[in-house]
Amino acid sequence: MDFFYRNKPWYAGQFVRKITPKISISSGTRMFFQALLNMLKHKLLHVLVRNVDDTFRNSTISIPINNDGGIDFKFMEGFVHELVEMRMRKLEAYLSATGLKDYILTASDHSAIEEFNDFRWGQFRMQDLFERIKTKKLPYKAKDLPSEPQGSNILPCLTSSFMNQGLNYYAPINGATILRNVISIPSNSDVYRAYYQSNDFTVLSDAYAIRWKDESVQLNSKQYLFLVASINKVTDLPVFSYKNKLGGWHVVKNKYITLPVNESGQPDLQKMEALVGALQKIVIKDVAKYTERNLETTRGVVNKEVDSPAKKKVYPIFPNYRPGYIPIYSLRAACGRFENDEVPEVEGWIDASGLSFSPDKDKHFVIYAKGDSMIPKIHDGDLCVFEWYKSGSREGEIVLTQSSDYDPDYDGKYTIKRYHSEKLISDDNWQHTKIHLFPLNPEYNPIELAADDEGEYRTIGVFKSVL
Repeated sequence: MDFFYRNKPWYAGQFVRKITPKISISSGTRMFFQALLNMLKHKLLHVLVRNVDDTFRNSTISIPINNDGGIDFKFMEGFVHELVEMRMRKLEAYLSATGLKDYILTASDHSAIEEFNDFRWGQFRMQDLFERIKTKKLPYKAKDLPSEPQGSNILPCLTSSFMNQGLNYYAPINGATILRNVISIPSNSDVYRAYYQSNDFTVLSDAYAIRWKDESVQLNSKQYLFLVASINKVTDLPVFSYKNKLGGWHVVKNKYITLPVNESGQPDLQKMEALVGALQKIVIKDVAKYTERNLETTRGVVNKEVDSPAKKKVYPIFPNYRPGYIPIYSLRAACGRFENDEVPEVEGWIDASGLSFSPDKDKHFVIYAKGDSMIPKIHDGDLCVFEWYKSGSREGEIVLTQSSDYDPDYDGKYTIKRYHSEKLISDDNWQHTKIHLFPLNPEYNPIELAADDEGEYRTIGVFKSVL
């Protein structure tokens, strides 16, 4: 009896219900309503199936209201966006703490991927590489342990379930064997599966953990992840299910796994680390970009003061220059400066003396933005201050670019987007492999430019502020 908001076409089976709102619900409040409806879950689970529909129709939910007694959509939307921002900040912090925020492939990353098909492989018996870790027997049963942490002196506890990597319960730390940086195996489940555990945990029931046998070598997370994948390739099969009584270490230890080897025929731990490191960057790339885009959007929604068009400040355009003024150009004129290497004709002057930086008529200029691909930071019709781009890094900056690639807001000629490039770095040189121009509005797609297209676009200016 779970409720989910669906915004794309979907197919429903026999026991699925579709609920269509009778009121207009904005995109920002749909998650709020989903949460309210899910609060009915307990009630709906305790009635017969034939009574579910009537029970639902006659149920009530509590909705925040405004001073006029109407539904407070503004509060609901703001509340959801604040929660989203919190989740995005946690994800951003996790990516930073684990080093996964850096998703740019280096020359060594490219080499690790390209050399994969040329790896030399060898087979190794599990017990020759790993040993089972002896742990103290705990006086608990899984059904008697809490599924949520209660207090500070507790540990995640490995049990027979493979859900959540087997860590579904919490046990007191007193008397427990504390493990970390090992491979856990919840072998009492229907499926035999190994997981790498980087944080402290303890073991209960028939589950167990194994570690690298050679104590002179301390494996890192990337090497363990490679080994886990190699183990699961052999053991994650129906024949190894607990139901067939073949999932214990006494059976698995005699199985062989396939690993890359060095010239002396030993497991090549360096190759494992390099390959997993490169694959992590490829996998995490979209997550990191998603985080960047959504943090920008949610921050803007949370912090934005919604004004009516009548209240929007109008900046006068002056015919003559004064100290603190900067020139305003048309988009075509601003970009024409790079086409003809000539200073464009000024349409007028804007008073920029109230900004957080010192305005410079030779360094800064103003243009009108078009479209909503950069909301919430830049809206359609905003006056935007840019600094003429001459050289240097543009990574992560919002830039005004002239490009032959199509952008509907600017009819394909110009665009304002966040700049990101992928580079191939060698010992004494580097070159662009791809350039992405990202919108801040997640409803728009990024523009991707290949390295061969570099002559077909120019960075005109770097964004400084909206007036």
